Amino acid sequence: MLRNISLLALLVIMCTPSKGVAQANCEEISFESGNVIMSAQISGYPVDALLTLSAVPVAIPRPLADALSISYAPRPSRLYLNSAGDRTRLNVVYDLAVNVFGNTIHYRDVPVTDAEDSTLILSLQSFSQLLVNLDFPSGQLCLFNENAIDLIDNQNIDIDYNVSGSRPVVNVTLNDEESVWLEFAPEYQGGVLLDPIIAREVKINHRNSAEASDQDTPHRYIEQLQFGPYRLFEVPVELTEPGALRGQRKSYRQRKAITGSIIKHGKPAYGKVGMAVLKHFEITIDLNSQRMHVYAPDTATTQSNN
Repeated sequence: MLRNISLLALLVIMCTPSKGVAQANCEEISFESGNVIMSAQISGYPVDALLTLSAVPVAIPRPLADALSISYAPRPSRLYLNSAGDRTRLNVVYDLAVNVFGNTIHYRDVPVTDAEDSTLILSLQSFSQLLVNLDFPSGQLCLFNENAIDLIDNQNIDIDYNVSGSRPVVNVTLNDEESVWLEFAPEYQGGVLLDPIIAREVKINHRNSAEASDQDTPHRYIEQLQFGPYRLFEVPVELTEPGALRGQRKSYRQRKAITGSIIKHGKPAYGKVGMAVLKHFEITIDLNSQRMHVYAPDTATTQSNN
């Protein structure tokens, strides 16, 4: 099992020519209101970047574009639904230079969003040609060359894409009985967000208000969650509205989805696994080949099967 994954990657990558992003690049990440934030620069100005796993590589809020005097214009061929549900032209920045990990990346046709804050939205799928290492306990994000870590032999959790091909999903086991695909969702602050159709098949435990008097004690929880080779206990769970995930699961039918240049059969997602679970792990992902390795440095909160 690949325990010291970061150290091994550093040793290998220092001897390996870079592909796209030079050498082993690491940045600190922080967690604010359930969001994963890192630092970036646009035209020399420091900005906060919200990390997502969206299929859209990067998006910029209108207030940030205006504050930095960045020009944008509508693209006649691109329509979207705004917050009021009206079809409108999508404004885009033709060429946005974003500096991350000490490298400047030029993004074309960057969508301008109606968000009120000034946080750049940056998808980790921008780096799909590299290995992404999310060390949540240490608060660090690193990018490595594809050949820095052997994820073929060291993969220890199944990963794929959802049926639309837009987001990664991981396979977990609930209460040692129900195997289910959930979206890998660091932006979700809870433990597990679950479709009621699955919740009916799995025992969900409840506590009353007196028993769950502090915020770290969940009112509703799953007794056990298998995440790769690790088991977590009393994982907080929330249920979606009935039918909220209908477009993601398609009644277990798999349909073809385009993920980058690969045409795959997507997996139906029945919910999300969020930061209350992911915060325990150092996670290395090959988004291009759909491989993942997870490691929990704190064995006091997890139980390994190995």
